[in-house]
Amino acid sequence: MDQLRKILTSIGTNLGKLSFERKLLVGAVAVILVMVLFMVAQKASVPAASELLPGVAPADQQRAAAALDGLGIGYTLKSGRVYVQPADGPRARAALAEAGQLPGDKNLLFENLIASQRWTNSRQLNEQNYLIALQNELARTISEFKGVRGSRVLLDIPERQGIAERVRLPSASVSVMTDDGRAITQSMADAIAAFVGGSRAGLSADQIRIVDSTGRQWRATTDENALPTTYLDHAARVEETTRRKVSDLLGYIRGVVVAVTAQVDVTRSTAQIETNLPEKQGTVSVMKSRTETVKAVSESQPGAGAPGVEANQTADITRGPAGAGNRQDTSETREEFQVSVGTKRETIVDPKGHPTVVAVSVGVPRSFVAGLMKAGQAADAAATEPAEQDVRARFDQDVKPAIIATLLPHVRAMTAQANSGVSAEELTKMLQDSISVAMIPADVPAFEGTQTAGLLGSLGGGGDGVLGLPGNLVETGLLALLGVVALTMMLMMVKKAGKKTEMPTAEELVGLPPALETATDLIGEADEGETAMAGIEVDEGQMQNQKILEQVGEMVTKDPGSAARLLNRWIEIEQ
Repeated sequence: MDQLRKILTSIGTNLGKLSFERKLLVGAVAVILVMVLFMVAQKASVPAASELLPGVAPADQQRAAAALDGLGIGYTLKSGRVYVQPADGPRARAALAEAGQLPGDKNLLFENLIASQRWTNSRQLNEQNYLIALQNELARTISEFKGVRGSRVLLDIPERQGIAERVRLPSASVSVMTDDGRAITQSMADAIAAFVGGSRAGLSADQIRIVDSTGRQWRATTDENALPTTYLDHAARVEETTRRKVSDLLGYIRGVVVAVTAQVDVTRSTAQIETNLPEKQGTVSVMKSRTETVKAVSESQPGAGAPGVEANQTADITRGPAGAGNRQDTSETREEFQVSVGTKRETIVDPKGHPTVVAVSVGVPRSFVAGLMKAGQAADAAATEPAEQDVRARFDQDVKPAIIATLLPHVRAMTAQANSGVSAEELTKMLQDSISVAMIPADVPAFEGTQTAGLLGSLGGGGDGVLGLPGNLVETGLLALLGVVALTMMLMMVKKAGKKTEMPTAEELVGLPPALETATDLIGEADEGETAMAGIEVDEGQMQNQKILEQVGEMVTKDPGSAARLLNRWIEIEQ
């Protein structure tokens, strides 16, 4: 401590002898040195980037990088591998899991968690540690999902069984706590099930149970349990489309009511057809080898000889000439062909989704039929209300058949695929039974055209307006009032803009005070004082001391070093 105290005392003594400018220079250098050390500490404290998907194929790395670009997460690409900051690793994996861009084998994500295992551990202990690390990593990644505050994952991975023992499938349970305490959506449940199911071989989505904050249990959507929802959604879509189309067709009828009910076929069928192609259309026969064998056999009759001893010579006078024998030629050709039968395999996937039955109900207001009958009367005739029987007869004879004829082609086109095996007569009868047109006995109030929203629409939308006045009159009055208000505001703005602006004088711009307009030469209340002000006498010595003081202050301000040396000469330190 004494040595440190001496060093500090020496530094303080030396700094005290420096001039003010040099002290400022030393302070600036010290500040710069501290800032440089701070920046070095900040750079050194930043952890190194870690690999996001260790051991994953380059193609999956590129897809992950493209997904991170769209998600706005920073990363670095080195040698075809994606590196992110350690703090961004869980968030990046969670975002990739939600987007469905994680690789198929997610076990590679957790190799860094078990790399520090000891070689003395048993195989069972290593597997147990790996399972715990896998559960924690899955829970941490699911916690980074949007709207999820925390999660827990429990995996049940049975051990390998021996021969002739029952095999147990792996299963998993996931508990999810949301930020607002509400239930999760089916899409999030499907994403969580797909993410957890891909982390272990043999773990299917139907073996995963998900429980949210409300205690509700969720299961992943499969083809079996998705069929009812798909049917209802598709049927509602077909009904809404058909209802809108029918409403457009019958838009000329004011107050028409349209209802549509549809039955759809959402069963998906897959057929695999294998066909052998005929010859020269895919089936070929190629000669592999050809062997030809020719065999000739000939027989000759020997000449007759005399009895007795014969000579042992070729030319023998005792033997007659030889006769012509039989000759037989045999030719054999052997060919070997290789036949290749052409096969045509077709996989036909029929998603269907077409409507099988469409029922349309149309309600026509009575006022529409009555209006048609009134329009058919002579112009000079009095417009009388038609009788109920006449209205009903006109509806049954003209209006109803016309509407059915208008809707019949559209309903036939929608159900043509489902009724392809039905004859034309049966189909027409069935479709006519599916279209119901009835007359509404009471008149349905309707507005001409589109109903106008807002104040003007409520005031002038037909009928009586405010205070029992007609709507058109009220609307005209409001428009006139708005016009008067707008004209008044415009005149006020023009008047304000035409007002002359008072400009400041030259004396006021340079800051000269205005001249005082007084009756006498006295200023203020000096003439009201009882006694005159007392004068102060200042001798020459006081003036000299005041002058020296001003000079010393000016020297200290401009040249502190010279002032310090001058003061050191004047000031004596008492011992």
